[in-house]
Amino acid sequence: MELAESRAAVNDMTAINTKANADKRHLESAVHTMHAEIDDMLHQAKNSEEKAKKAMVDAARLADELRSEQDHASSQEKAKRALEAQISELDQRLAEANEIASRGGRNALAKLESRIRELEIELGNCQSKTSETYKAYQKAERRVKELQFQQDEDHKNQVNQN
Repeated sequence: MELAESRAAVNDMTAINTKANADKRHLESAVHTMHAEIDDMLHQAKNSEEKAKKAMVDAARLADELRSEQDHASSQEKAKRALEAQISELDQRLAEANEIASRGGRNALAKLESRIRELEIELGNCQSKTSETYKAYQKAERRVKELQFQQDEDHKNQVNQN
């Protein structure tokens, strides 16, 4: 009986030991899996930190670019306002100059029209004098031809009489 009890006890112990070994292997497997998961999580955390650092650097760079663009936009807006003021002033000066030129232009135009009338009268006088002179020239030409003809006739008559 003792042997049977011892065998039963050894069998119980073997079953307990086998179960304990199976539990141990199962726990070791779970620990190994957990170590792998922890390593994976550490790797992911490291990648996330690197991405976060890159994102922070990008955010800082973008903030600097935004600040720079805002400064540029502000300076461009100031320049635009200054140019608009200059344009407004130049428009006003142009309107004044046009008004002055318009007044002066009317006076100058009246003077030029008066001068044109004077020159037209003078041209008419010159044309009539030229016409009279041309008529006198034609009359003198005819007289010269007549005298030339008469001289030729006289010369022929003298030659014939001799």
